[in-house]
Amino acid sequence: MKIIPKIDFIFKKIFGEKGSEEILKDLLEAILKKEITSIEIAKDVHLVKKNIENKEGILDVKAIIDKREEIDIEIQVKNEYNVIKRSLYYWSGLYYNGLNSYLLLKRNLI
Repeated sequence: MKIIPKIDFIFKKIFGEKGSEEILKDLLEAILKKEITSIEIAKDVHLVKKNIENKEGILDVKAIIDKREEIDIEIQVKNEYNVIKRSLYYWSGLYYNGLNSYLLLKRNLI
């Protein structure tokens, strides 16, 4: 049986589960052309919805590299002609989640 990592479910199994850190690190180093010293695969791949009407965003794989950068890793095999809109949607969701977490942390520290 041949396993094809271009299928969403298989991609998530190979790169997005606990114990897959080294293979994900190798993939990201090859794509980003930079050395990664540490990597953590995040469990929470759901983006926070601002209101009930918003579409729920679920990332394929979310990782934190070098304890400071959140990375969204998506696989897209079929061209849906919306890669720019999808990328902006996921990026803004990560940014919003990070900003929201920062504000909550700051509020608790004051």
